[in-house]
Amino acid sequence: MTVTTMWLAVDRSDEDNGCLRVVRGSHQQRLSELTEDRSTQNVLGAATHRDSDIDPADIVDLVLEPGDVSIHHPNIVHGSEPNLSDRRRCGLTIRYIPTTTECTQKEQPVMLLQGNAVPGINNYRSWPPYRSGSDFSWGDAAAWNADRFVNDDDEAFFRRDPEEIRQEIVDETLGFVDMLGGRA
Repeated sequence: MTVTTMWLAVDRSDEDNGCLRVVRGSHQQRLSELTEDRSTQNVLGAATHRDSDIDPADIVDLVLEPGDVSIHHPNIVHGSEPNLSDRRRCGLTIRYIPTTTECTQKEQPVMLLQGNAVPGINNYRSWPPYRSGSDFSWGDAAAWNADRFVNDDDEAFFRRDPEEIRQEIVDETLGFVDMLGGRA
């Protein structure tokens, strides 16, 4: 698995609001098989290990300020405690993969940022077009639209009403939050 994961902190992420925790040295171990585990509520519903298998002395809390980025090796054992504070912990996960690495979760959007697609590996999504009046403007918006990667199969999505797209994003995000018990 060739992937680099970056997590960009939007809010301060610390022990009180469930910051990322990694197991020191686990990136040097062979990747464990992911097995379904619904015994605790988490984003994946799966686990690669049991907490009792980890020496607590090897756990490192990654405290991040807004704008800080953590970069992860794909094999590192990681997780977080629940956010029991009154503060939000928000971040953006970005994964970079070469065109020879297949994303096995087909519902996840994969974007081609550089290079050429390898046939049969991934279905790359269109880069979203700049929409005057809907998006923040910048000096080179016209060049963006002229040069962006286009997948004809998903261009219809971008021709929809911007308010409809915004509402769909809100609904999907809140549905995910509800699934995790965040608005209960």
